[in-house]
Amino acid sequence: MDLQAKRYTETQRTIATLRDNLRNLQSAQTQNSARAEPTQIQREIATIEDQIHRLEAVDMPSRDKPTEPPGEIYFHMGNAQFRLNRIDEAITSWETCALKSPKFAMVHNNLAVAYWKKGRIGDAKKALTHAKELGFPVNPQFVADLDKAAASAGTAPPPPPSATAPAAPAPLPPVPPPPAPGSSPGGRP
Repeated sequence: MDLQAKRYTETQRTIATLRDNLRNLQSAQTQNSARAEPTQIQREIATIEDQIHRLEAVDMPSRDKPTEPPGEIYFHMGNAQFRLNRIDEAITSWETCALKSPKFAMVHNNLAVAYWKKGRIGDAKKALTHAKELGFPVNPQFVADLDKAAASAGTAPPPPPSATAPAAPAPLPPVPPPPAPGSSPGGRP
């Protein structure tokens, strides 16, 4: 409970600091609108407003309310399980993390690797795409390896028709003339 109270107090201080920063940016926007890039200031304002909104969602701790561990705990559990080669357990932990913390991009990347190791190529591609969408810098070599695995498993989209058209057949070798009557095969008498 003390840790939760400390976290809540810290969150409230952060909100106050962000609100001060927001007021300063809004003031700078009105005073320096001709000199400053308005879209940059607007982006910073939007970012700060988003941070404030997320921090305001942190509830004040209560002894009456049972608490659940944050999703990131399951992420670390999954990492330990993966290192022990307990892939199925790691997947379960990471899937729990993804449900509790859906915007935690690293968990989607790790799920992609685990799914790939289990041969679940379609799930791996979906998880990796989600990690990318959340801004995680995915390893380009892993993307290439996953695409290669998808192609060999038949889960990749088919190549365009021109790429799959068969090549022109090679000409057949000439047929030798039939042997002359009264001669033996191979041309020897």
